[in-house]
Amino acid sequence: MTPLFTLLILAQSPEQLRAVFPQQAALRLEGRVGDWARLPLPDAVLRQVDRDLADVRLFDAAGKLVPFVVQRERPFDAEVRVRLVQISATRKETAAEPGTPNLFEEVAIFALPAERARTPRLEFSSPISRFVRRAVIEALTEKGAVVGRIETTLFRLPGTGERMEVWMPALEKDAMRLRVTLNGQDDGFITPSAVATFAERGPPETTLEWPITQSPQREGKATVWQLEKPRGIVPMRLSVKTTTPWFNRQVTVRSPSGVLGQGRVFRQAGATPVERLELPLEAISDESLEVRIEDEDSPMLEKLELAFVIEQPELVFVTPGAQPVTLYFGGHRTRRAHFDTSDNEVRLPFNLAPAELREPQKNPEYVPTSPLAEFRKAGAALELSQFPQQAWVRGVSGTEVSSVTFTATHAQTMSPDFRDLRLVDGHGLQWPYVLRESTALLPVALTPATAAVTGHSAWTFSTGGRVESFTLIPPAGVPYFSRNATLTFAGEGLRPVQVWAGWLTSNPNERGVRTELVLSLDGKSRGAGTYTLDLDDGGDAPLADLSFEAVVKVPQLTALLAAGDYRAVWGVPSLRTPRYDVERVAEVLQELRTTPHEAERAEANPAFVAPTLLERTGGATRWIFWAVLALAVLVLGGLTVRIARADPGTPPPPG
Repeated sequence: MTPLFTLLILAQSPEQLRAVFPQQAALRLEGRVGDWARLPLPDAVLRQVDRDLADVRLFDAAGKLVPFVVQRERPFDAEVRVRLVQISATRKETAAEPGTPNLFEEVAIFALPAERARTPRLEFSSPISRFVRRAVIEALTEKGAVVGRIETTLFRLPGTGERMEVWMPALEKDAMRLRVTLNGQDDGFITPSAVATFAERGPPETTLEWPITQSPQREGKATVWQLEKPRGIVPMRLSVKTTTPWFNRQVTVRSPSGVLGQGRVFRQAGATPVERLELPLEAISDESLEVRIEDEDSPMLEKLELAFVIEQPELVFVTPGAQPVTLYFGGHRTRRAHFDTSDNEVRLPFNLAPAELREPQKNPEYVPTSPLAEFRKAGAALELSQFPQQAWVRGVSGTEVSSVTFTATHAQTMSPDFRDLRLVDGHGLQWPYVLRESTALLPVALTPATAAVTGHSAWTFSTGGRVESFTLIPPAGVPYFSRNATLTFAGEGLRPVQVWAGWLTSNPNERGVRTELVLSLDGKSRGAGTYTLDLDDGGDAPLADLSFEAVVKVPQLTALLAAGDYRAVWGVPSLRTPRYDVERVAEVLQELRTTPHEAERAEANPAFVAPTLLERTGGATRWIFWAVLALAVLVLGGLTVRIARADPGTPPPPG
């Protein structure tokens, strides 16, 4: 099995996950099991999902999640740009009727490179500043047979724009030449040259048109639309349709953030009609938009229709063995899926088996509230007096899933594996959670440098929590240095252990003003203790004004919380890791979108009662055990002494 297919190993998904999607649709697959397939998502789906497709999942007949990659445009492996060699050119000028421009025809033959990818993008150039030409571009074999053809219009109109780029369909291997035939009136011969960019994939996008149904208003000499952008789309261009035979209008699309697109749309009549009816748009983040067409003194365009041109996203996946495959979508309740890698890192094959979506239907398993409602319940009571540290988590709204994040400062006083962390409501009841880990930066306070031995300097510092790495930050402007270094850790009552060794090299000329040197550790839990960084200065002057940052593991809790305020408590290393029923649905819980909450600053728990010496040493039960054991030792010792003092001359009893 290749690494590409290893990426898409199917993962088991509990049934509760399907219950959060209100819609479903079966797939019609043409490929074989194990083939790559691509499913274009129609507007019936896009209208009901988030723009990042977070609320879209595929399931096979066995109930397993089918991993997929979202492909919004077809990426290119490697582009090769080649200037095409012109083999021949013929020109013909034909006199037209009196009072009309002459007709010009040019036929140019270009050689195609033998070694090339399948899809070319052709870019034409010309020394002529104004022209309009009907273009027929044909791919020819060595014997002149046509194996590919496209018709288009090339033009350059000063003050309006130009179209000099053409996408050809995928070329067959036996295509050896391109024949470009140009026809037009006036302006003379344009003498084209051509550059081709070859790639394995293309054209770069598959699009849909999303009609704008709102009615416009007249504002002075302009036609204006006030729009609310649909939730699930990412507009690329604005398309204008009209039956007006000749026009040239300025169009502006703006949002509260600024102008998103501006330019002219036009249509010109003639022997070779030319038009530009689309306006490119920048990325739209605002929901409200204004589209404005400046009519000036001209009448409003006839039978005017506007539409957003959007990328049609595709789900690319490997056809599973358990058929059929069903798409579940909508609801806006799940986070964006990530299957082992980000979408842009996956190298997809060019030939993908088509998949088609059948008619969408309501999902009979859909639960409009929470499919995990039975797990939204408090756990056992907790004795708060045993926890020395706390942090408030306020304003929990009681939405479907909540997350609570902590900082590196919180983690300093927690057990390195967070086994002592509990979430408690106002009644002293703990609430179940699923633990995830992330990282956060923690500034480290260094003691002044000391001379460990001659030619060495050392710094000591302490951190809590589980450290992943340290970053040494020399001051700005420090000159070049390269020194051998060791980092040791000494736990309470333990001998120092080396945890990192290597060279620290800083070259400001290569790395910039701010230089960062990373010391990666093994991520082991080390508890309380002190780190010592030792630099071998040799004969150089010791470094000064160094600063340190630690990358520390921090907890992130995902829970089904009721509305209210909560306290996170911790600081009892002797506690065991908690176990909750909600862990049975941890996989589903992690798929759902969460409402984030941040723990407030850490503080001392006012209810904390320090344990007595008896409690710190194990409690009364342990003391009784040791007392009984000591008494037994004394009794056995006494018996041994009595036996030893017995008369050695006394013969042993008969066997």
